[in-house]
Amino acid sequence: MMTSTGTRNRTSDNHRRQFREIIQLFIEGKMHSYNGIKVSLNFTEDSVTIEREKYRASLFMIHSILRTMEQNEIAAVLEMPHDRLEVWENEKTFKTLMYSNYKEFLIYLGELYT
Repeated sequence: MMTSTGTRNRTSDNHRRQFREIIQLFIEGKMHSYNGIKVSLNFTEDSVTIEREKYRASLFMIHSILRTMEQNEIAAVLEMPHDRLEVWENEKTFKTLMYSNYKEFLIYLGELYT
């Protein structure tokens, strides 16, 4: 028996919603422990402190990487202009933090399911 396209779409939507909830739990945990995150791009540069709003945005970019939210949706949730998110995304420190958060999320995900 074949499933209908509607059933597949609902299943896909349910999986996406569940995955978004897991990402949100990760973000909430990270924000709860936020205490002036410092980012160092390499060993020769001093570290830079990332303000809370920018740190939260870097965590939300996990959604963008995993395609569970579009960037305009992320900007709306964060209550900031989409342009600001785009500017930050082009900054080296933000990218470094964003991908560091993504790697941590993958570890979190692995631990969640083992």
